[in-house]
Amino acid sequence: MKPQTQAKRINEKIQAIIDDRSRVIATYQLSDDSVQAELRLRARWSIDYAVDRIAYPKNLARNDNPMWDQMRKLEAEIWSDAEIVKGSDYMNELINARTKIGPARREEAKAIFEIEQGRAFLAAHRISIQKSVLAEIRKQISALQAQQKALLPELRKANSEFLAGRKAKKAELTRQNTEALKSGRFWEAAKDALKNYFHPPFERNYLTDVSEKWRAALYTEMASTAWKAGKGDWRHKNIGTGRGYLCGIDDNGDEWGHPVNLHHYIDFDEYGDMGYVATVEDAMSSLFGVSIRDLEQCQRQGDILFHPEPIPDIEMKAEDEWEIRESHTVTSPGLQRNGRYIQSKNKITVSHTSHAPVVLPAGNYRIYALQVADAD
Repeated sequence: MKPQTQAKRINEKIQAIIDDRSRVIATYQLSDDSVQAELRLRARWSIDYAVDRIAYPKNLARNDNPMWDQMRKLEAEIWSDAEIVKGSDYMNELINARTKIGPARREEAKAIFEIEQGRAFLAAHRISIQKSVLAEIRKQISALQAQQKALLPELRKANSEFLAGRKAKKAELTRQNTEALKSGRFWEAAKDALKNYFHPPFERNYLTDVSEKWRAALYTEMASTAWKAGKGDWRHKNIGTGRGYLCGIDDNGDEWGHPVNLHHYIDFDEYGDMGYVATVEDAMSSLFGVSIRDLEQCQRQGDILFHPEPIPDIEMKAEDEWEIRESHTVTSPGLQRNGRYIQSKNKITVSHTSHAPVVLPAGNYRIYALQVADAD
């Protein structure tokens, strides 16, 4: 019988074994990596016991719970025990494919290699399916799977406790967010809860910053632009428009909001497109006309800022009580003031009909008043 015919019959037997997965899982691979001058063949095969794998739940907490580590180790042992035998071999033979008899020699050498490897595989398979071999493997795997089954209730319990804890945590977070918004301390609310609380006058917006000091939240307007990627396909990205909305809840519980121009505070990317990230301080600086450096030292009451700084050589008027603007009154023994400055050698009290009083230490102050109307 020609080697090619014999090799074909052996390969047919091997394929029948591979297709029959009732007792063992068999794999058999032949690869040909030959080059012009050399025939290069490799065979790889394995025979494994057919394991009915026990599926176990994922670790929902994603922590280092030792029970999951134990389950993984048991699974690794099972796969190790299920591996009955595996083998591989190769052949490198100098047979030039471009010679007159080269192709025929290669065909014959390949058939002989397939016969040798096929016989080795078939012999290993006959041993692997013996009742005594399979019984011993089944015994080992059954013992390991019994340990897995004992762990399953504990794994499910751990996941159940995690889900219950997450549900309770979510309920508590919702309560805290509700309380923070209800009390006016909105900066204590989660960003996801806060981003839909205020309503800036933009079709698309981004909650970019929240400040407890200024009791303010800043939203910026977003737009979309198209850009061409390296392969010529068009994509979209978010960009800013330069407009923002500074809003918040005053200590009297009143909500307020002001549109703000942020063109000078938002960076541009390498394509010249405007971003949409800015800070509350950027917005305050724009609205009040005060530098960010000076803003750090300011105290605020509503739409008035007080910044400690030397007073230039200007005429000052003595007046112990002065209404800066409607409902905003400053009082202090020996108070002196003009349109933008106040000074006193005593503490200065700033009062408002619906804001908590602000007490300034004795000294000199410049007044910055918001000049834009509420968005309402």
